[in-house]
Amino acid sequence: MDRDRYGRVVADCWRADGSNVNVWLLRRGHALDWPRYSRGKYATEQAAARREKAGVWQGDFIEPWEARKARSQ
Repeated sequence: MDRDRYGRVVADCWRADGSNVNVWLLRRGHALDWPRYSRGKYATEQAAARREKAGVWQGDFIEPWEARKARSQ
């Protein structure tokens, strides 16, 4: 779909059975929705994971893009 400023691929990933891997990872708290690239496409899945304290949402943390932004200031 896109590349970030470091040249990394930003994409939707699908399994052979048609399941969206991004949704699976987000819903279980194993990944974060980066609105800069997704434009909030996965906000619902992330909100559910956060509400249920799944995966990374079990504790407190700073989103990686916010941490990088703070370091650069």
